[in-house]
Amino acid sequence: MVTYRPGFLPWRVVLRGLAICIVPVHVWAMIAVFRAIPSWILSMSLVEMIAVMAYPLDFALLESGIVLFCLIAIAAVLPASLYRNQFVSQTSLIVFIFTAWAVLMQFYGQVWDLWTPRRFLMGLVPVVLLIGVASAVNAGSKIVQKGLDALAERFLVLALVYIALDLFLLVFIISRNIL
Repeated sequence: MVTYRPGFLPWRVVLRGLAICIVPVHVWAMIAVFRAIPSWILSMSLVEMIAVMAYPLDFALLESGIVLFCLIAIAAVLPASLYRNQFVSQTSLIVFIFTAWAVLMQFYGQVWDLWTPRRFLMGLVPVVLLIGVASAVNAGSKIVQKGLDALAERFLVLALVYIALDLFLLVFIISRNIL
């Protein structure tokens, strides 16, 4: 097991954590955008469609950065043995479980009537419990940790592609709004 200096995470670990945050959020943002494209084809030009697609993808990059910052802050506060020494695998579990929950909320939130604060919090309790159980399993299993670390390493290349696309779309948005 790799140990880190107290309070610090190596850049390689932070980049893997960023990749884990970026890929699921971007995949879901792209699915949501691609589901809407058929309704746009008859009413928008290609430039307008790219502009509309740019906003959710750039917001997904911002959201991924905020999530990563929060997870790094949690890693700085919690004891190293609890979170920091397994940052990539624990981050993977947290992001994957919350992403699945967000997808279910987007699809079934109105059907399940989960938009009231009380029901929303009641729906959040099982997710937090699932994260606790998954984290306990992760802490006790080196195979799970190695698998999630390998997945994060593979996500890194895809995340760099998404970041490049997001930066291009950000320049596109800025140039389109200025001109």
